[in-house]
Amino acid sequence: MKILINLSRNSIKKSFFVLFILLNTSIFSQVVNIENVRKLNDTTRFSGAVKVDFDFEKDLNASLELTNELRLQYVFGKNKLLFVNDFSYKN
Repeated sequence: MKILINLSRNSIKKSFFVLFILLNTSIFSQVVNIENVRKLNDTTRFSGAVKVDFDFEKDLNASLELTNELRLQYVFGKNKLLFVNDFSYKN
């Protein structure tokens, strides 16, 4: 039994182009340790903390500072769902 492969020049060019694009893309990642964010108390199913700061000083140079910190933890069975949000803006 023969399997016939019909590849035209156009399909080969398209395949090489897609392969070229896929091999030349860069992937960036960051590993973050969040062990200090996790709550050790497993008796409550839902726990969290919210922190919001806003500072504005009008001087010769106007200043602006925003801070947002949200940490939520939901425990179900042996699993934990963590939501960590840190936001800071200084001008």
